[in-house]
Amino acid sequence: MATKQSFKLHSNGNFSAYLKRFSTIEKTLLAEIKGDSIVGKTHTPDKSVVKISAIKLTEIFDNITPDQVITDTKIGIFGVDNVIQTFKHIGDKDVNVDLLSEKVGQDEAATELKVYNKNLRFSFPGASPSLFKYIDAGLAVKIMDTSTKIEEFRVEKDMLNKIGSLCSIDSDNDMLTFSSTNGKIVIAGKTFEQELDITSTQDFSISIYKTHFGFVDKEDTEIAILESKIIFKSLESNTQIAIGKVD
Repeated sequence: MATKQSFKLHSNGNFSAYLKRFSTIEKTLLAEIKGDSIVGKTHTPDKSVVKISAIKLTEIFDNITPDQVITDTKIGIFGVDNVIQTFKHIGDKDVNVDLLSEKVGQDEAATELKVYNKNLRFSFPGASPSLFKYIDAGLAVKIMDTSTKIEEFRVEKDMLNKIGSLCSIDSDNDMLTFSSTNGKIVIAGKTFEQELDITSTQDFSISIYKTHFGFVDKEDTEIAILESKIIFKSLESNTQIAIGKVD
């Protein structure tokens, strides 16, 4: 039997900003309503980058009460950018969202996403969850585990933005290196070296692709250096991204 869940949009800015976290990596997305949150997980085709982000339903929708029954639902979206464009056209006033779903095996899967107000209506078909590589909670914890970290340090959003700008100077070089020698932490491309005003207790050197660094949200961030990857954990949102090193 089909299920319909109806919500009133509280902030299309929050919703579209949330979806943009994923659209730079992949144009498709498997998200899910889980308890009081929406949780999205995506990765590059070779799985060298994995991004996971969650947002509370109350940050997106109005009138979510503690006793309201919300059905856990997997939502497959083709064309994330198209959904984002919806919010540019429909505005903020009296916007409603209907999520239609049905039982598929053990899961509740979205069949249609409707976004509408009094005068304008959009409808997007739900993509089958079977078309996506599902990252379950256990695997997500394993991917983002930092217990074997070599070093961990905080970087402010302004510095991340600066590094992004510096990367454009190195247009003929696709690598970005994070390293520490004698307590000095440096982020470097081919033609620049940016020293951070923090010290390290361990020496390390690990390189990632600059394009992958571009997937990191420019927010105050905790960076964990591991043997095979770097994990960026936002301090402003519930977002983590693991980026594999370049061999």
